[in-house]
Amino acid sequence: MSAYLQQYQKHKQEVVNLFNAVASLAHKQKKSELVNQLEEVKKRLSEEKLLVVTCGEFKEGKSSLINALLGEVKDDLFPVDSDIATGLVSTISYAAQEKITVVLGEPGQERQQQIAREEINDYANEQQNQGNIRQARMLVIESPNPLLKDGLILVDTPGVGGLNTRHTGITYAFIPNADVVIFVSDVKSTLNAKELEFVKMIARHCQNLIFVVTKIDMKTREEYQSVVENNRDKLAQVLERNSNQIDIIPISSHCKLAYLKLGDTEDLEDSNFPALEERLWQLLNGQKGYIILMRALGEIKPILDEMKVEMQAELEAYQRHATQELKNLEIQFQEEKNRLQDLQTNSSVWQTQLNFGLRKISGTMPGFLQTGFVKIQRLAEEYIDNAGIS
Repeated sequence: MSAYLQQYQKHKQEVVNLFNAVASLAHKQKKSELVNQLEEVKKRLSEEKLLVVTCGEFKEGKSSLINALLGEVKDDLFPVDSDIATGLVSTISYAAQEKITVVLGEPGQERQQQIAREEINDYANEQQNQGNIRQARMLVIESPNPLLKDGLILVDTPGVGGLNTRHTGITYAFIPNADVVIFVSDVKSTLNAKELEFVKMIARHCQNLIFVVTKIDMKTREEYQSVVENNRDKLAQVLERNSNQIDIIPISSHCKLAYLKLGDTEDLEDSNFPALEERLWQLLNGQKGYIILMRALGEIKPILDEMKVEMQAELEAYQRHATQELKNLEIQFQEEKNRLQDLQTNSSVWQTQLNFGLRKISGTMPGFLQTGFVKIQRLAEEYIDNAGIS
C-alpha cells in the first residue's frame, strides 16, 4: 500500500469516527432524522464514488461532451438532437451490465421503470414528451464502461437560462451534490452575466471547477482562443482568482466522435480532448481521496450546526435558570447575614443589660442577706424566751 493510500485510509477512519461520535450524540438527543442523514453520508463515504456534473446553458454541447468522453459513438445514450430537454437529470455509473431506469412521478410519489436505449428519447426529447406529460424526473444509467469502474458518476443536467425556468431550478438544486463541475459554454459568444452569476453560485458549493469551451471546430484557432481568453478574464474577476488559476479547455466533441468512428488521429488532435481527459483524470485520480473526505466533512457540518443551535438554546436556558438560582441564593445569604448582624448587635445590648443587672444584684445582695440574718436571729431569741429555755 502506497504512503498516499495509507494516509487516506487513516484520515478516512478519523472521519468515520467523527461520524460515529456525532451519530451517538444525535441518538442520545433522539434526533432520528439526523441519525439517518449521517448514515447516508457515511454510506457514500464508504462507496468512494465521485460525482462529476456537467452544466451550462441550453444547447452548449453538454450531452455531446459526455458521449465523446465515454466513447459513446451512437449518441443515443445521451441524446444530442433534442431541441429542448425535459427537466431530466441523467446519471451514468458503472455496473457489470447495462441497465437504464427512468424515475417518474411527483416528489414523494416516485416510481421507477426500466427502459431500453431506444426509449430514452421518449422521455428526454421535448418533441416526444411535450410539457413532460410523462412526468419524467431522472434517467439513471448503469453501464459496463471501464472509465466508470473506479467510482466515477457522470451527470448531465438540463440547461440553465432559456425559457424553461423549471430546468434551471432542477440544475441549481443538483449542484450542491457535485464533487467536480464541468461548466460548458461554446465559441459562439463569451460568457454572459447570467452564466457568470451561475458560476458564482457553483463556486459556493464546489471548488473543483473545469471550464470547457465547446464547438471549436466551428471557429479558427485565433477566434476560439480569443473567446477563451475573454472568458478567463471574466471568470478571474467573478471568482476573485488569478487568471492562471482558471481552468478553461477548448474542445470539439464533434472531432472526438469522428476520431472514435474513423480512427483518424488528426481528428483526435483537433478535438483537444486529451487535454480535458488528462485534467479530469488527474483531478479524479490524484485528488480523489481528498475530494471524498472534504465532501463528507462538508455534509456533516450542517448537521453539527443544527445540533449546535438546539444545544446552544438548552445551554442558554440552563444558564438563565442557574443565574436566577444564584440570585436567589445571594438574596437568601444576604438575609441570613443581616439576621446574624442583628443578633450580634442585640447580643451586645443584652450583654450590657445583663452585666448591669448582675452588678446591681451583687451590690444589694450583701445588705439584703445581713438584714435577713439579723431578723432571723431576733426571731430565734424571742422564741427561746417565750419557751423558757435557759
